[in-house]
Order: sequence, then C-alpha cells, then structure tokens
Amino acid sequence: MTELRLSALGECSISLAIQESFCRYWCERHPLAEYLSCTVTTVELSDYKVSLARQNFSRSGLASHITLLHDDAERVLERSPDAAFDLVFMDAERSKYPDWWPHLKRVLRPGGLLVVDNATSHAEQMGPFIALVETAAEFATSQVPVGNGEFLAVKSNR
Repeated sequence: MTELRLSALGECSISLAIQESFCRYWCERHPLAEYLSCTVTTVELSDYKVSLARQNFSRSGLASHITLLHDDAERVLERSPDAAFDLVFMDAERSKYPDWWPHLKRVLRPGGLLVVDNATSHAEQMGPFIALVETAAEFATSQVPVGNGEFLAVKSNR
C-alpha cells in the first residue's frame, strides 16, 4: 500500500483547507484510492488553535487521517525521520524558516513538495528563506501569485 504523507506547520485554519483537498483527492478520488493510504500530520503550538483544529478535523470527516501534534514545529522537524513527508505546507513564524531548512531538506522525500504560504504578501520576510532554498541544487523552485502567494520547492528524485 502506498502512503501519501503530508505535514502542515503553522496556522491550522489555513492548512486544513490544503490538507482536506489533498487528502480527499488522494484518498477518495484518486483512481488508485483502494491502494492508497493518506495521512496528514499537522503541528500547532497554540492551545486555542489546537482546539480549533480538532473541531475542524472532526467536522471534515477526515479526522482518522490526521495526526495533530501539539508541539513546536522545529522540535517536530528535528525528531522526524529522513524522507518522512511527501508534502510540507508551512504557514508559521517566517523568521524561523531559515533555521528549519536543514531539517526540511532532510524530511522531504525525493520528489517531495514544500509549499510556503505568504510568499508575495510577506516578500521581505520570506526573502532570506527563498534565497536559501533557491541555492539548493536538489530543489526546483517557483512562486505562484495566488492569494498571498505560494513559494514551491520540489526536491529532486536523485
């Protein structure tokens, strides 16, 4: 059985929409759905947002596919095994992203996708991180001007 492993670091209300669409697509609508298993791991530190996330996950009908970690994202990244995730969606404290980069490179599987929210709305804050990722030879990057802008980085299969 193939497993799609997603992780969201940060704002649960925003990540839920992304997680629902990916999880529903891969787990319910994909032609190979009967052979796939989809899990989402989301990390949130705020007590209030953890409570909100639990309610949202329950209402979505996807709670059985979602693991909510009430923890610090950096600690979770440090503890995560290599190639642990197919997709990482980040909407957190942007100033911490450069410090997380070594872990992000490690926890994304080859072919994995990093999606970072607010790439255009907070371009100045995102600049150092984007510059760091763009220098990594094993990643192809792009910015998508939708909403507040998304920064995408795909890890090479090599």
